[in-house]
Amino acid sequence: MPRSSMRQQLLGQVKQARRSARLLHFQLMLADLVDLSDPMATLNESSDSESSSNSSVSDVSSLASSQSNTSSSTTASELMDRLFNHWEQHLQATAEEIQLTRVLQRLPPVPRAPQIQLLDDHRINRPHLFRKAVRVNPSTFDKLVELIEDHPIFHNNSNYPQLAPATQLAIFLNRAGHYRNRAGPDDLADWVGKSMGTIENCTNRVMVAILDHHDEVFGPPTEEDVEKAKAYVESVTGCPEWRGGILTGDGTMFPLYQRPGLHGDAWFDRKSNYSINAQVGA
Repeated sequence: MPRSSMRQQLLGQVKQARRSARLLHFQLMLADLVDLSDPMATLNESSDSESSSNSSVSDVSSLASSQSNTSSSTTASELMDRLFNHWEQHLQATAEEIQLTRVLQRLPPVPRAPQIQLLDDHRINRPHLFRKAVRVNPSTFDKLVELIEDHPIFHNNSNYPQLAPATQLAIFLNRAGHYRNRAGPDDLADWVGKSMGTIENCTNRVMVAILDHHDEVFGPPTEEDVEKAKAYVESVTGCPEWRGGILTGDGTMFPLYQRPGLHGDAWFDRKSNYSINAQVGA
């Protein structure tokens, strides 16, 4: 059975309170009607038991008492109706507030120890840690900041200014350089010390700013870059045949029947299977 939300539970409690109030109102009205019938019964019993000489006096006193009780009962009934109408309006307002309130139970703020502030030190003293965090060299990072910092998306008329474009770029590069849970907004929020919504907004802004300069910064590699890439591929793979595979795209993984005899461990993938990956190279 699915678990009901807190909003549903609160609305159920308000509904139950309204039902109980209406039932109590009905019971009090019924009791009021029963009390009004008692003076008439008393009047009938007194008129039968007393003599005719005293019957007129008894009738007058009983009638006066009945009118007095009726008047007081009517006043109490009107007051009771007003009170229950006020209570009904209060419960209705409570139900509307529960439905419209976005956060029903505010939790204490999550303590965060941001590490993005260490990038300034890593830029100078530990460049390898800077590259590990944002996946680019400090000089490349500075060029990207100069390229996008004047983009209109980083400026608004709000009383709450945005983060600096350099900070937003660092958030984007850190997220783009990781995958799975590590690239999620919750982990990035801990690293930056901001909310998950801020992480999403920074990511979207930087993507818009970079895509506007796509034709300026992205293009086919030069011949010198191609030769350097081919030499790097050959040195890493140790296979001259793979020298030309500098522009490749990962494709479908094909599981193998068993562990290959040649370089068997190299075919063991992240899904704990021995497989071969179909690639398209240029």
